[in-house]
Amino acid sequence: ACLPDQYFDHFEALHVVHPSWSIRALRLLLWPIAPDALWDKFQCHERTEFLDALVNLREFRLPSDVYDHDRWLEKQAKEANEKASKKFGLGGTSFGDAS
Repeated sequence: ACLPDQYFDHFEALHVVHPSWSIRALRLLLWPIAPDALWDKFQCHERTEFLDALVNLREFRLPSDVYDHDRWLEKQAKEANEKASKKFGLGGTSFGDAS
């Protein structure tokens, strides 16, 4: 195991918010060799909203930088979506819309 059993048995989980590319690469490289129990406890979350189901964010307050980064990611996603809509001529309509 990656930790001694006495620690691993009491270790609930490691949650990484906004994983860097190195964390993503580490997970990819360890995936074939690390034990399955590790993946049950090593969680990565792209945004803080995905932590809501697991952690009470009102009690466990994260630094404001984490929320600022969430807002920046949301802005980037919205801009990319608008750019793609303009490029492919979707104009914000759904595919099934007949208008």
